[in-house]
Amino acid sequence: MKSALIKMYFKGGVLVPFYVSCLLTLMYFFGIADHYDFHLQEIKNSYALYEILKLPFFSGLTGLCSLTIFLNAYRSIAENFWYSLLSFVLLPYAFMVFVFIVVVDWRLPILAAQYCVIFFLHFIGPIISFQSFRATVVLNKNDRQIMNIDNKVLSGNNNP
Repeated sequence: MKSALIKMYFKGGVLVPFYVSCLLTLMYFFGIADHYDFHLQEIKNSYALYEILKLPFFSGLTGLCSLTIFLNAYRSIAENFWYSLLSFVLLPYAFMVFVFIVVVDWRLPILAAQYCVIFFLHFIGPIISFQSFRATVVLNKNDRQIMNIDNKVLSGNNNP
């Protein structure tokens, strides 16, 4: 499987939720800074700021867990429905469950709602990417250009 094709599915399923979480964090940061009249010492001591900064951190870690998508570069995984499904969802979903159980403070409803929105995007992104990927694999099953990884990449030989 061409890595550029898989990279496209990775970007759609992982980077969009991460960017949304960064945007939300930036908006809340400016709200906190405005509340403290932009006094740096008071902003640094704000508990809310540290709690809000956890959101893009865990969103980024979920994205790192999603790197298993690139296992679909191997034809044996890309053509097997179950292996392909597991490579798209197993680690990210397990990490999301961990975050919801251990990290999210459900006593703070606004922050918990933000986690739910961001992780919903992380939940739905790999599903949409997986469906698009499977459609590409099924439609182009015998296309050597799409279904084979470059042998130069695997061997480390980049000479033409």
